[in-house]
Amino acid sequence: MSNDSLIIGQVIKGAGGGTALGFPTANLQLASPSARPPDGVYACLALIIPQSRLYLALLHVGPRPTFPDLPSSVEVHLIDFPYQKLYGEKLSLSNLCYIRKIKKFPSSLELIQALKQDSHKAAQLFSSYDQSAN
Repeated sequence: MSNDSLIIGQVIKGAGGGTALGFPTANLQLASPSARPPDGVYACLALIIPQSRLYLALLHVGPRPTFPDLPSSVEVHLIDFPYQKLYGEKLSLSNLCYIRKIKKFPSSLELIQALKQDSHKAAQLFSSYDQSAN
């Protein structure tokens, strides 16, 4: 399933859980809440608006059942992005491809394995996309 609509959001401070797992995420406050896709994990292309380079990304929308004390979120992990804080930056997400539903994992290690599989699937979905061309 592909969704060509554009999602724009401003990066806000999150709980830091993604970074602790080795998958840092940018938590987004959406410019238009009505643009929020259904809960799930998606592959997408992300653009940090002041820059001109696209990044392959994973988007998580919805609850975080493995960490039930954390609120529902819209957060994106930029694959192969040199880690840096993006607070206050605007991101544009496009070409959303649904990967899987939200799931509770028995442990952080199993969640990390799933995120690695999600990243691999994202790379397969966007195999024709050449990041070096940007």
